[in-house]
Amino acid sequence: MDLSYLPADLARDIDLAVQFRKDTHLVSFGHTKDFDTARQAKVFHLFQQDWPLGLLHVWLGDEIIGQVEFTTPIKQADGSYWGYVYLFYLKPDYRGRGIGQQIHDFVIQKMQADNC
Repeated sequence: MDLSYLPADLARDIDLAVQFRKDTHLVSFGHTKDFDTARQAKVFHLFQQDWPLGLLHVWLGDEIIGQVEFTTPIKQADGSYWGYVYLFYLKPDYRGRGIGQQIHDFVIQKMQADNC
């Protein structure tokens, strides 16, 4: 599948970004009772200020089917660099089709290009 990875347009898609994160919370913890939608929206805006290319929406054609949250490169005291993946998310209908591996490979390539 031909995927595109574009910075999340939070002015347009903040509700979708938060919903993806909320779904992840549900899958991880079995509930969303302590999920704070307003707080998560603020976190995304702050995260995107620091890491403009770290909150990406995954597109298949004209549909957003997933989300990736990561940071790279982060310089360590020893001069080396590393990256950190916070989240891979795919809509349920797109799971189990090899798309997650494509997203993984994209992030690994990005980190390698950034010497992580």
